[in-house]
Amino acid sequence: MKAPERFDASILRRPMRDDAEAVFAQYSSDAEITKYLGWPRHQSLEHTKLFLAFSDAEWDRWPGGRYLIESRSGEKLLGGTGLAFESPTVASTGYVLARDAWDSATRLRHSLLSFRSRRTLELAGCTPCAIKTIQPQSMYWRNVIFG
Repeated sequence: MKAPERFDASILRRPMRDDAEAVFAQYSSDAEITKYLGWPRHQSLEHTKLFLAFSDAEWDRWPGGRYLIESRSGEKLLGGTGLAFESPTVASTGYVLARDAWDSATRLRHSLLSFRSRRTLELAGCTPCAIKTIQPQSMYWRNVIFG
């Protein structure tokens, strides 16, 4: 497993099956948090477990996948982000934050932008050639195109 990415405000790491309860409790079951996302609110813990199984499959198939955002101490789940590959040359990304992380959104956004940087993507085995930014509703999303 790839080592977690460490930033000033947070740690980004690959999700594990044991994370299902925390993901469900912190953000995936919250209607207010998920209303602007491209995936539906998880109605049960089983939905979150299925999502984590899907995430594992994506990590096996592509050079990256979903990440969990944790506090720097690793004691608190703050949200999620990652790369959703559409093909070997195109991936999209976004993020979701738990309610109790909203007050840290600016600091966390800097970590996420750093994660999406050329250096980090190259470490993941990808060479970006263009980044197109779009902003649907209140969430910030990026389409990352690799060459």
